[in-house]
Amino acid sequence: MNQRELCCEYETILLGKRRNFPGSFWEQGEVESRENAIVLFRYAIEKILNWTPLDVKNALTPEIIDMLKLTVVMKYMNITGEYDLGFNSHYIAHLLYPTIIPYDSAQVTLSIFKNVLKNGSGAYPKKFFHDEAGVYRARICLSYVLRNELLFSSIQDVYKCFASSEGIRIINKYHLSAAAPLFETPIDFLHQSLSETQRNPFWYNYYKFQVLYREQRRLYKENEL
Repeated sequence: MNQRELCCEYETILLGKRRNFPGSFWEQGEVESRENAIVLFRYAIEKILNWTPLDVKNALTPEIIDMLKLTVVMKYMNITGEYDLGFNSHYIAHLLYPTIIPYDSAQVTLSIFKNVLKNGSGAYPKKFFHDEAGVYRARICLSYVLRNELLFSSIQDVYKCFASSEGIRIINKYHLSAAAPLFETPIDFLHQSLSETQRNPFWYNYYKFQVLYREQRRLYKENEL
């Protein structure tokens, strides 16, 4: 089905002549279904709303998408990761017009994290620290804390700190306790959040061994009781 036929089918739905798209519309495979969905969104944005890509970024809402009868179509755009954080018109605009609307997920993560720090609530969007995308966001957040909120005299001191209860206190203080379970230990959280040039394999292994050894001793004593 070419783009013109797609848009004609969409027009019949907008006019109320049919309720849904034909089943064959989404049976061409994931890639083609996504392309079809983007074609329909662009058609609705440009021909019906007469919007620009910037308008999409600044003004698109779930209600407008529903009014355009594109709510069902949206799931075929394969919006994952960023959309899990809640409705994100900026990200949708980027998917529709990637060369016009840039999108930096790291900056979006930092913006959300800074708001959490400012509000002091510790409330993140749903699935913010979830799966691999959550690990990525957690590393960005702790990296920001290390660069802007803490002061150490050496990289050894950083690893030593996160091998102690002080590291856990820092994680909790900066509302990152929800991210901690993504990593085996606070040392791993730290190590992965450092830049490649900052990471020190020797101190990482040295202090992680201490952390794991203390944990084994604790468990051993508990089992003796």
